[in-house]
Amino acid sequence: MPRILIAEDDQFVTNICSGKFRSEGFEVVIAPDGSAAIGILEKDRPDAIVLDLMLPVLDGISVLRFIRSHPELRALPVIVLSNSTYFSGLAQSAWTAGATNFLNKSDYGPEDLVKEVRKLLAHPKPKPQPPPGAWNEPPPLPKGTYIKSDPGPIRVIVADDDKVIHSVLGFFMEQANFTVRWAFDGQRALELGETDPPDIMVLDGQMPKLDGFELLKLWQCHPKLAAIPVIMLTAQKDEARKADAIETGAVEYLTKPFSPERLVAMIRQYVGPRV
Repeated sequence: MPRILIAEDDQFVTNICSGKFRSEGFEVVIAPDGSAAIGILEKDRPDAIVLDLMLPVLDGISVLRFIRSHPELRALPVIVLSNSTYFSGLAQSAWTAGATNFLNKSDYGPEDLVKEVRKLLAHPKPKPQPPPGAWNEPPPLPKGTYIKSDPGPIRVIVADDDKVIHSVLGFFMEQANFTVRWAFDGQRALELGETDPPDIMVLDGQMPKLDGFELLKLWQCHPKLAAIPVIMLTAQKDEARKADAIETGAVEYLTKPFSPERLVAMIRQYVGPRV
């Protein structure tokens, strides 16, 4: 029985697509956000994935990049099912990231989707290659002012209670040659910082023991840590929260879904070279 993963946050689309696949003899697994999709992929590889791009927590482009960068998942057929038009920037980003096929939701119903998946499983096709230089990444962020104290690898503390976020960030940060330490609660993050200050911290807003926003205030008052930049990474999109975090001292406030590659680039910008 072929196994399909549907990564989609629209319950209506999920229900009609999963119902059709099950009626056609597929085993179906559902992921309501990008983080859940990667958690499933790491545990039990499906035969194909139907992927929405506008997912909560971690966007579909980041899921695609994770798949294509992971040796055990690289050959997985990925059909992007999106509301975006075929020639939009988001569609181009999906092709560049490694989509096997791109389908518009208004043009393809559940029956068409099943047919596309069956064709791919019967006759796998190579990953499309965009023309060289056709679609460029966004320009780099303005460089920050923090100066790294030594010439070694960038040292990062990631404070987040989501194990999948740790896994995703660990993968991309390892590729960037960062040295990463992990904290699943705010108290542990503060202890790690006091014991051996990092070059930068990535901090979730909601954590057990010590809330991320409270930790940020303590971090900014600490004589050993105040000069070390903190990037907030949180699901809280409230503008008041963002303003409070920036005023307290966070250098950036990112909301989920997010791009791990953009976060890596941001870390490089804020941790300058030794002078």
